[in-house]
This record gives sequence, structure tokens and C-alpha cells, in this order.
Amino acid sequence: MKNLKEMEFMSVEPKERQNGLRTDYLFKMRLPKSERKHGEIVVKFRMPGEVELPEKLTCLGGRETEVLACNVEDGNLVSVELGTSTSPYSFLLQNVRNTDSFKTTSKFTQIIVSDNIDFENNGMAQFSKGFDITNNVAAKPTYSKLIMDSLIPNAFTKYRVAFYPSILSS
Repeated sequence: MKNLKEMEFMSVEPKERQNGLRTDYLFKMRLPKSERKHGEIVVKFRMPGEVELPEKLTCLGGRETEVLACNVEDGNLVSVELGTSTSPYSFLLQNVRNTDSFKTTSKFTQIIVSDNIDFENNGMAQFSKGFDITNNVAAKPTYSKLIMDSLIPNAFTKYRVAFYPSILSS
């Protein structure tokens, strides 16, 4: 692959940062001035393994950005084809499940933009720094129950607490 120019800017922001919640991820990026075009481009990136993509990936274009195609290749490699637009670009990945902990995810990697599906020879720009996601809202229980082993008055008993966090029910 040829040496690619660094993107001027790229970010990803989940709409919600609750553990295990399905939410939309907003991506924004600006290509280097020398690589800005008004034609179609393809963006590819590898999602962190800690977040879960839906079975059928859906993408929406952001302000002045049209999404022509959106799919998953090779497990967690996402490919988004954007229509005629100008930089900066933005798009949403819908229904992505956040990681189920407060630990920072591994980085989004292999972030490359091309004006052609032949990435090996036609890459335009990359974002080599990558980025990660950290949630800051705990999962909420959707079911909880307190269970006593004995209902006899004044008897010693054991109590059990049962609950299911929302990440198991969505």
C-alpha cells in the first residue's frame, strides 16, 4: 500500500454510553485538503472486539453525506460507501451494542478512505491514531427479585437476590 496522508480529523461518538445498550455511533471525518473530492468514497475501519455489531448493519448519512452502501466484512471490518459530498463527512452506524463494562475498548483500527474499492492501490487517507470508547453509565436491571428460603416467622433464613441487567434483555 502506498503511503497515505493523515486525515485532518476523525471522531466517533456513541449516542448513549450505557453499558450493553444498543445505540447509534456517529462518525465524523475530514480528509486532507489535497485529497478532498466531490465523488464517491469508501471508508473502511475495524471496530473494537468489545462492541457488538448487529446482524444486519444499517447506516445513515449525516449532514450533506449520503450513504450508498454499508456492510460488515470479515467479522468486525466495516465498509461504508459514501455518495457525492464534500468533506467533512458524517454518518451513523445504527444499533451497535456498547461494551458491557466501564473498561475502555481497544482502538478502532485500520481506518482508511479510498475513492475506489481497490484499497491497496487507491487509498487516499488514513487515521493512524485510532480511537476508543469508554462507557460511563451502568446497565440498569430489567428484572429483580428477593427470594427467602423460609417463610416461617422468627426463623433464620437465607435470602437470594436475582436480577437481570438490561444488556441481557435487549
